[in-house]
Amino acid sequence: MEETGAVSGMTEAQVQDALDKEIQVMAEKDFRRMTWGMDMKTVKSTEPGAPKSEEDSAMIYSRKVAGMDAALGYVFAENKLVRARYMFHQQHEKYDSYIADYNNLKSALEKQYGKAVKERAIWKNDLYRKIQSQWGIALGEGYVTFITLWETPNTDISLTLKGDNGKIDLWLEYKSKALAKLEQTE
Repeated sequence: MEETGAVSGMTEAQVQDALDKEIQVMAEKDFRRMTWGMDMKTVKSTEPGAPKSEEDSAMIYSRKVAGMDAALGYVFAENKLVRARYMFHQQHEKYDSYIADYNNLKSALEKQYGKAVKERAIWKNDLYRKIQSQWGIALGEGYVTFITLWETPNTDISLTLKGDNGKIDLWLEYKSKALAKLEQTE
């Protein structure tokens, strides 16, 4: 019987089985190709390319995520991976564009993780609160911070957008539930 779609002497069933196993392995990962608790050396060997900076408890890589430039930071406590964060570096002339970036990321995360467990706009100054068309200005002034949270069995995920004096910060953080205490003791 002729093997159709055979790769390297594998039958279609064997290829499908290998793909299923790879998908299962990826599903078991906590962040990218990593699992919480990996040591720095293992993370470094698993993450493509060299870090742009490295310290005893952190490594930073340059990445492109959802079409945006980002710094990818890995944080270690007791040489165990406990947290990872994308810090986005997009520059926009209008503050509303940062809110659009936030909403685009939020939509992508909802597709991956489902409905958020919590979503908040934290207002320090209510001046523009009821005027949604002015929320970009409120963001730039530091009057509002947007936060959305998701959970998986092993990970707390937070998407945050905040501003102050015209400087806008947008980041996406993944944090180990089981190893969070390690970071608090350092």
